[in-house]
Amino acid sequence: MTKQQIWNLYETYAEAWKLASSEEREQALAQIIDDSIQYLTPEFQGGREAILNDMESFRKKFPGAHFAVEDMSSHHDVALFTWALVLADGSVPAKGHDSLRLSPEGKIVSITTFPPSGPKPLP
Repeated sequence: MTKQQIWNLYETYAEAWKLASSEEREQALAQIIDDSIQYLTPEFQGGREAILNDMESFRKKFPGAHFAVEDMSSHHDVALFTWALVLADGSVPAKGHDSLRLSPEGKIVSITTFPPSGPKPLP
């Protein structure tokens, strides 16, 4: 896949978080994620259902918010993205990262979300 194709794939994923209905989110995900998807965040772990549950939780916690894609690095079948949480008022309280693995068919087979970085842990 080209860098542009990978970017477009991830933007479709980020846009799915904005969709109002669970049916719309399910349809958007069906286009871009593999059936064997592995999803891992600090709060969620699983497959397609975990992503949908996370999206529903996000929509309830942050009405009108969305994710903006800031940058990307990729090689082989792995891509790393920086995202920004944009609240309904336009403020950006957090930025984090998603690491993706891609199938040869061009679908996402794993997503690992990293919350905002923190300072070095104290001993």
